[in-house]
Amino acid sequence: MTSDPPRNMGSPEEVERWYGAFVGHAHPKGEPPEGFGEWIRNLHDVYLNVQAAWLASLLVPPSDVEHELEDIGGSHRQRFARFLARDMWVLWEAWDRRSQYHAAFEERAPAQVARLRELEAEGKERGWFMRVRNIRDYMNHRDQRDYLDPGREELPDEAIAWMDGLRSTFSELLLAAMGIPIPRWEFTGADDAVPSNSTVREIATSAVDDLLVGTVAAMHAGAEDRPGTTATVTGHFGRAFTAAACSSPQLWSECLTALIRRSVVAWSQLSEIPELRDLVGAIDLERDGQMFLVAITATPADRAELPLAELSRLAVHRATAWFNGHGDLWATLAAAVSVAGVLTSAATTLGSEDLDVEQFVKQLGVAADALLEDA
Repeated sequence: MTSDPPRNMGSPEEVERWYGAFVGHAHPKGEPPEGFGEWIRNLHDVYLNVQAAWLASLLVPPSDVEHELEDIGGSHRQRFARFLARDMWVLWEAWDRRSQYHAAFEERAPAQVARLRELEAEGKERGWFMRVRNIRDYMNHRDQRDYLDPGREELPDEAIAWMDGLRSTFSELLLAAMGIPIPRWEFTGADDAVPSNSTVREIATSAVDDLLVGTVAAMHAGAEDRPGTTATVTGHFGRAFTAAACSSPQLWSECLTALIRRSVVAWSQLSEIPELRDLVGAIDLERDGQMFLVAITATPADRAELPLAELSRLAVHRATAWFNGHGDLWATLAAAVSVAGVLTSAATTLGSEDLDVEQFVKQLGVAADALLEDA
């Protein structure tokens, strides 16, 4: 009989390699107490269960079936909410029962520990800890609970907001305790004197502009040389971008809206030459791309002269409605990438032969982002 752990547990060597660089770092106020490194690994692993349930709850697409199941507390969203509450209690219980390490956490993350104590007081005063624990007991002891047990009921909105505060505070606490820089958009205790990181929106728009520069430049280079190879290369480029953006719901959303706004501006520029619009409509896009192109270009018959900001808003609403119909993050963003690439490339033909693609895309982006301000 072997003593090796099952593969999905991870060997001690692998765990040490993963966490060793983070949890053993020295601190100006002294070395971490004995056992702190092992405990922070354990606590972080429990937190990742909470994070996984939270992310899953964000990705449930609306549907008629989901709406019907809401009436009996059986929708995917409600189930993920119970997963989140159950694992949140496990996380809190783990933190609360190892008070010997709280001082070490406070030395490394004083603002987060202070915030955690505020949330603790609020949760105890309003009885939310007891309700979260009851959900955990209901989920884990169904042999002792009825179907319509109180542990099945939804938490009120205030409790959900409180629980999300616990989640984000534990995120900041663990990152700070392990010595990992905290992204500015996730950190509520940052000093304004410290240079801020880029926001998710800035990262998304910059990535979208880089994608369009590369795509358009490749299309121009291969237009008369090797169009088949060029199409393959740009396809790989777009898929890599889509895969990266789909890793985060917030980044996915910002990339999608940036692509929509740029597509709307490029389409408006093509109005100077109707033949170019006809040419774009004749391009053999995949089905999702064709549907997305319609979402971008369709205009109400009785409102043909709408301002760009309004056209952009309608395009976002139509694209959102289309996404809600199938709920596929990948397919939606991939369609947006293909349409934005085609429309931007077509719009560049309105310029001179020595057009600076990077400068053109930059100007397109400025005009597109201005739509957000106008809206």
